[in-house]
Amino acid sequence: MAGVVSAVNDNAVDQEGNFGDVRFATARLDENVLVALKSVHGLKPRPGKDEVNFSLDISVISNGTGNCCETRSTEVFKKQAFKLFDLQGDEDYAGPDSHNQDTFQFCLDEAAFGRRNAHKLAPFIQICLFDHSVTMSNKIFRGVAFMSCQEVPPITRLDQLFANDGSQGLLHKLKFSPMPKLGNDEENDIFWKELKSRSSHDSAAKHFVRDHNAYANESRIPTLF
Repeated sequence: MAGVVSAVNDNAVDQEGNFGDVRFATARLDENVLVALKSVHGLKPRPGKDEVNFSLDISVISNGTGNCCETRSTEVFKKQAFKLFDLQGDEDYAGPDSHNQDTFQFCLDEAAFGRRNAHKLAPFIQICLFDHSVTMSNKIFRGVAFMSCQEVPPITRLDQLFANDGSQGLLHKLKFSPMPKLGNDEENDIFWKELKSRSSHDSAAKHFVRDHNAYANESRIPTLF
């Protein structure tokens, strides 16, 4: 997975190859990974469009027990290329089953969080950016940002997640990049073949291969049923 993240980051360095930034805080509290959105900035409309109707899907993907590839979604923010989320504190956090909140909780068991098995992918955070059609009938994948859960620091109290001084290493800023075109050159082909070979026994690899196949091209995803 490190090779894939490197390919995404290389794409994001190119200003023509990224579609904006996401700023967030993340921490581990007991066996939970918490992701608190802070802001989204510099989103680019699709070709031929003047505005962005965006939403985010946040996932923590692991090889742990239970539902190891959970996804949480924000609401759709219409006609916005910039969004400031950081307007609430821990007293406003309504828990993992709340709706229209900016903080998301994922259960990640101890074994998954500390996994360093060479035959399994380490858990990682995936944030996907979507642009919605004017009719809200479908959404188009625009970019992705990754972060290894091994970079997520532990905290002992929920209020630490909402501190904004940056002293605890909780704040992160990532660029949204197109899904890397794996398999198009010799170096990336190695990563892609390895991921596909693991997907039969590795749920995290299976999830990534599925998302890559769905998002490598900006295909439309129906949102009305």
